[in-house]
Amino acid sequence: MPREGAERWDIDFLSTRPPEEVDALAQQLREAENVVSSYSKASDFLAEALQNAADAVDARRLLAGEDAAVVARIHIRFDRNARTFSVLDTGTGMSHADLQMVLTPNVTRKAGPQQRAATSRSRGHKGVGLSFLALASNDLRIRTCDGTGRYDVVVKGGERWVHGGGQTDKPIGKAVANKPDRLHGSPTYTVVTVGDIDFDYFDVDLFDLECEELIWMLRTQTAIGNTGPLFGEKFGTALPPTTNIQVTLDYTDEQGEKTKSPIKVKYAYATPEELIPAKRVVKIEDIEDLGADERARRVRGAAVRYVDVVKSDSGRDVKVYFFAIDGRDMAKIRDARRQKGKFFPNEWQGYYVATLGMPTGVEFRPDVIQPRTYERRMFALLQDDELKLDLGRKTLAGRQKAKLKSVVKNAWKARLVSVVPHLQPLAQPADDAVFRALVDRALDRPDLDSHVPYLKHPREQLGVLALFHELLGRGNGYLPPLRTVQTGLFPDTSDSIVLPVEGGSNDAMHVLFGTHLGEIMRDLERDDGSAASADLAVVWDADAKRLGRRAVEVEKIDDRDPHGATHMLQLHGAGGLEELPVISLRTLVGESV
Repeated sequence: MPREGAERWDIDFLSTRPPEEVDALAQQLREAENVVSSYSKASDFLAEALQNAADAVDARRLLAGEDAAVVARIHIRFDRNARTFSVLDTGTGMSHADLQMVLTPNVTRKAGPQQRAATSRSRGHKGVGLSFLALASNDLRIRTCDGTGRYDVVVKGGERWVHGGGQTDKPIGKAVANKPDRLHGSPTYTVVTVGDIDFDYFDVDLFDLECEELIWMLRTQTAIGNTGPLFGEKFGTALPPTTNIQVTLDYTDEQGEKTKSPIKVKYAYATPEELIPAKRVVKIEDIEDLGADERARRVRGAAVRYVDVVKSDSGRDVKVYFFAIDGRDMAKIRDARRQKGKFFPNEWQGYYVATLGMPTGVEFRPDVIQPRTYERRMFALLQDDELKLDLGRKTLAGRQKAKLKSVVKNAWKARLVSVVPHLQPLAQPADDAVFRALVDRALDRPDLDSHVPYLKHPREQLGVLALFHELLGRGNGYLPPLRTVQTGLFPDTSDSIVLPVEGGSNDAMHVLFGTHLGEIMRDLERDDGSAASADLAVVWDADAKRLGRRAVEVEKIDDRDPHGATHMLQLHGAGGLEELPVISLRTLVGESV
């Protein structure tokens, strides 16, 4: 107990500063650095802009009433040539008062004392979306109209100020007020345009994306991936989007060629189920009560779909979508689509997280299903509307990860275990004569023939693998004398094994394949450490920009040692390795022809 007459006082620890006044500018810089450093994915630029856009459109619909004739639209302009993108929404627009605070880190109008009407169902609430766009780019432009006035704001040099340690001028929003106007038939709207981004600090260069790759990203990593259609109405409507938004895209390629008309983009989450014929998809409830033999017959060559609400071990409800198919069947579907020039994502398996009706872009590994080959047959989306993530939405807290793992475990034990082990591929069809003729024609072509597309610029791991073995088999001095023992894209490490014959060595080598160094790093960073035994990496392009902000370096080497390497990746212990020799096929071919 305190003694009688003891001094008592309050400590306002959120406001207190040391006796010597903290440098206000230094404090602002640290806060800005914290915001920017919490993001690492290039897709976050689009995700933050589109989350705000979808919230604004939903808020306007709620304010107007469900029966009101409200233009619900989001239009995206993506220009690879100019390296800019813009997001237009016909939402509520922003007022003069809104603009005074929306760029300030950790201040939001969607929650707390500054909350605006009709924002209680918003997806975002941390107050860093526009702050991130302003501080992680060097050119942010906002054009907005709330019906009473139009406002134009320009912020320049944010990224240079943050990463330059405050050595350049602090970014300031330059605002101009104008009379209200209309855009896309709407009296209220917002357009956010972002450019001059340094992607050295992110996982990939956003403006490397082809049109179909961009659309897949929009529908799997941003608010455009509305999960409402996936889970349906039977699970209730708590917090999912309320508006069926019309989404369109204008895409300009790196040569400046623009799509002739806007592309309609589904306002719905994209799953691997869309990549296969609908008649091959079986609902789990239609087969789980069948006898084992009949169930096995029904799923041969089929994919299984399972949608439900599953309780975690702690009793929390989580919405789940599982899609399972034999990997060999999916590989055939992938090859068939690509031969026809159709899109197929680099990876279709995985376990991903959604919240409040939108994807987060967060992937996790449950590691609760044995054998692991069954786990790798599946794609899953788990929607937890109580989920709390960090600013950059990068990681799950330990308890959150444990909750989601228990959901996967419980879904497996209750429903999936009776079906997934029975998945088998269709019988191998006879060789297609046309396909064989194309293969024979390709085999007769000289090296680097322009009629064999993968030799020009492979964009997938399989293309890199094929080109590597093409050069290896030619024996024209491109590569040292290596002899293939076993080849394949293994689920864990995408590796191939080759046996050197030079010098009489009989040691097998573990080789990682990827289109760029970022893919190699993702293999090395896998939780199970399965890539730590790698002896060599083979990529198309050894561009250091693909390493993002990782504390690793790549340097070009001239003596081609060891194993014919063109580069050395200095890992400093990352992935359990100090360094890893790299063969860049682009460098190799460029020096050899």
